[in-house]
Amino acid sequence: MQQKGAEVSAAILRIDGDTGTLTGGYKDGKFVLSHFSGARPSQVFLTPQADGTITLEVSGQHHEGAVIGYRPETARAKGLPEPSDADQHTEVKDPSQPFTFSFPDLNGQLVSNTDARFHNKVVLINITGSWCPNCHDEAPFLAELYRKYHKQGLEIVALSFEEGLLANKLSAK
Repeated sequence: MQQKGAEVSAAILRIDGDTGTLTGGYKDGKFVLSHFSGARPSQVFLTPQADGTITLEVSGQHHEGAVIGYRPETARAKGLPEPSDADQHTEVKDPSQPFTFSFPDLNGQLVSNTDARFHNKVVLINITGSWCPNCHDEAPFLAELYRKYHKQGLEIVALSFEEGLLANKLSAK
């Protein structure tokens, strides 16, 4: 969590990933933070406790009671699960081979790593989704990277997967 005057920003590391950037302020003894994405708008209330924990309440969640947040060393001492290893979420079949892709773009035109526009260029592949809070956070950095290095040969390809589309494809099989 970072505080600058009345403004606060934070990301909550859960065992299944993190929340992405939450922003807000301190009011009535609580940090009131929010994040908006079309898929998952949320408001989070964080109440610091005297024992160093944080009580976390999330609006719109259907669970009873608040969740308790612990500092990493306290969570380990209590035997709570570690966050998942982000390096294990996505992998390529054979890392010794070049990454290949072939997907339709937003206009339905096939984009492939073999396209002439990518020849002799550095191609950064970004796996993303409109529902992903981290993807929203990294988009401005990728845009700046592209503006800065595109003339020197950088291309950025975003492979976007959407939960609804994936669910529809799986249920159609």
